[in-house]
Amino acid sequence: GTDGPPLSQTLVDYVYVTRNAVLTPDAQHDARFRKSDSVVNHGIRAAMCVPLYGSHNILGVIYVDSDEHPSPFTVQHLHLLTALGLLVGMAVEDTRLYEDKIAQERLCALEEAFASINHTLRNVLMGVSFGVDLVEGSQESQDWTGWNAPSRCPQFHGPNGVGRHGCPAPYTDDGIGAATGGA
Repeated sequence: GTDGPPLSQTLVDYVYVTRNAVLTPDAQHDARFRKSDSVVNHGIRAAMCVPLYGSHNILGVIYVDSDEHPSPFTVQHLHLLTALGLLVGMAVEDTRLYEDKIAQERLCALEEAFASINHTLRNVLMGVSFGVDLVEGSQESQDWTGWNAPSRCPQFHGPNGVGRHGCPAPYTDDGIGAATGGA
């Protein structure tokens, strides 16, 4: 079986190849299409087919047929269908261009987000690396037993154990494994 409504693929292919609109008042006796199985099998008599033009290529076709004889289609119908094909072709192309533009804008937004995340992660890793270097350097030169932030880090905490901005000193190990607040 075939999918979709019956149509003459031969006629559609002819429009794609020639890039011209076609009007045939009797496809079964038209030399261009009379040998087509689809014309004969579907009983197609009169038919019109016009291209949907984009800027550089054919985007599709509009196809109309009838099994009536004589043909219900005139040259005026073909002109109207051709004008409709031009308008629809431009609308289809505009829609595709708009969708491409939206996709490009989304891609740019994702690139900016990834760049921002990358920048933030680099800053965090640099801070971690600096902290590791600081701790490793301190471990090589100091005994950490009973370490108390106010006495070891006076630039961050005053003698009363309170930081410059009123924050309490960090927790210290009391030697039993329980954390107690400094000062």
